[in-house]
Amino acid sequence: MEKKSILSTDRIVGVSAIVISLATLTVLIFQTNLMHEQRRQSVFPYLMIGNYGTNTPDFKIVLENKGVGPALIESVKVSYHDSTYLMDLPNFLYQNIREMDSISNIYHSNIFEGYLIKPGEQIPILQIDNSLQDATKLLNVFRDLQQNGNLGFEIVFKSIYDEKWVLTDRDATPRAIN
Repeated sequence: MEKKSILSTDRIVGVSAIVISLATLTVLIFQTNLMHEQRRQSVFPYLMIGNYGTNTPDFKIVLENKGVGPALIESVKVSYHDSTYLMDLPNFLYQNIREMDSISNIYHSNIFEGYLIKPGEQIPILQIDNSLQDATKLLNVFRDLQQNGNLGFEIVFKSIYDEKWVLTDRDATPRAIN
């Protein structure tokens, strides 16, 4: 009777095939995770609020998407004193701040639930064109409201993969939320 070797050619080939298959599976899983992360990053929205033309006749407060993907607005809130209002800033100001009645040369854009902001898009929330007097009035309204610590806002938005962020008056950058 012949003794069979533990390291036969068939066993070496079989074990090698299993090791190669497991290595291939590991690389495939890693690569799939990288592709998923890359896809997520390629549609990352990044909303910011800024103002342009302070102390000029052309003053505006804008909401812009500096990201590479669209931002879908989920909710917009304004807080004033100890109350929260489910409305955007222009509607709140027109309904609750009487000094806004004295500003005649003002334009606005409403931001609401379901609004989609494309990458690179800039939306003038409040805008004064060619009136230093009205621009100064609007700036003073904001300064008074913010100095008193009475005015705040919150915009919740999401990416097409349902990742959510919140932009508030207290944060310079959006913050991820669950």
